[in-house]
Amino acid sequence: MEYEKAIVTFIDILGFRELVKCESSQKIHEILKIVEKAATPDNPDKWLYAPETKVFSDSIIRVRKINTKENIRFQIGLLFYELLDLLHA
Repeated sequence: MEYEKAIVTFIDILGFRELVKCESSQKIHEILKIVEKAATPDNPDKWLYAPETKVFSDSIIRVRKINTKENIRFQIGLLFYELLDLLHA
């Protein structure tokens, strides 16, 4: 197995344990869907630099591979775009 250079972001919902104690399963599901939608690109196939996103429990992992053909050809500042996406999320 070879490792690839990437920007990896780990997002965790703070206070999730308390949320589970106080809210209904429907409300928790709605909150998780909102967070997932905010952290996932609208159309990842359309944009060559979109991160891969994995969601599990109250955590989200986003991975932007650095050594892609597109990024090597046009270095656009993937860290900037990751931070910008997180700001919008």
